[in-house]
Amino acid sequence: TFECVIKKGRGEGHNFAVTGVTWYPHDTGLFVTGSFDKTVKAWDTNRAEIAFTFALPDKIHAVQMPAVAHRHSLIAAGAADRKIYLCDLASGGSQHALSGHSGPVNCVAWSEKEFLLASGGLDGTLRMWDVRKTASCLAMLSFDEGPRVRKRRRPEDWQTEGGGTGPIAHPGGVSALLFSPDGRHLLSSGADAALRLWNPGNFELQLVNFGYFPQSQSRSYRKVQMAMCWDGGIVYHPRCNDVVGCEIATGNRITLLTGHLDAVSPLAPSLHLAPLSPSIHPPTAPLMAVWLL
Repeated sequence: TFECVIKKGRGEGHNFAVTGVTWYPHDTGLFVTGSFDKTVKAWDTNRAEIAFTFALPDKIHAVQMPAVAHRHSLIAAGAADRKIYLCDLASGGSQHALSGHSGPVNCVAWSEKEFLLASGGLDGTLRMWDVRKTASCLAMLSFDEGPRVRKRRRPEDWQTEGGGTGPIAHPGGVSALLFSPDGRHLLSSGADAALRLWNPGNFELQLVNFGYFPQSQSRSYRKVQMAMCWDGGIVYHPRCNDVVGCEIATGNRITLLTGHLDAVSPLAPSLHLAPLSPSIHPPTAPLMAVWLL
């Protein structure tokens, strides 16, 4: 049984749904949250107080801080207005935004290479960014053709016939992204019920079959969260009421965690306990499970 140590009600923290939580990578005394109330908040863990608030133009769908960054303190915030806002904890600024998606940005993920960022949107595209560059978007990844890689800083590099969205990674939308701890692999999950493995070095799709992972068909907001073991060899993904563990190299399903009564939503890994999995139950009976593997 888990005991709630601190609870913040509406108005004390966010005014609407919280859509993402991420720890400051170098000190557990600070964590960051994003919300539909159009804010990203940095929290003082020890005092349970808001240390700083970034007010942004639209609803926040995802927030993420890099696990290994030493040269920046940027929070990537994917928003409903199709942009990714880079909120700087060092300066308090949030003016720098990455544009390119044609729909809300559902998920973001930082690589071990601290300036490399991946984003997935409701438009089905998966984009790779180098946040240091003016022309930040490096590539758009595709599940049925080669990636579109920017070779020149010219707008026509990204134009598509008929004004389409460009290469598609997941028809219907990308709902989750996860880099391996060594940065050599990128996993994506989408509305097409597929889990895909990519090489961030050349942006190519790796031919690994993980099977079928059905998801919510909501068009407005879709939240899925994966987890990975500490050595990057196994990925854990929700599948209806269960959690499935797959070998990254082969796609083989080697673990099935059962026990939830309704759909599993996010997963959170630990060095030795993985994953921790809340689920959506009847309103009076929420359940959080911890699995020892």
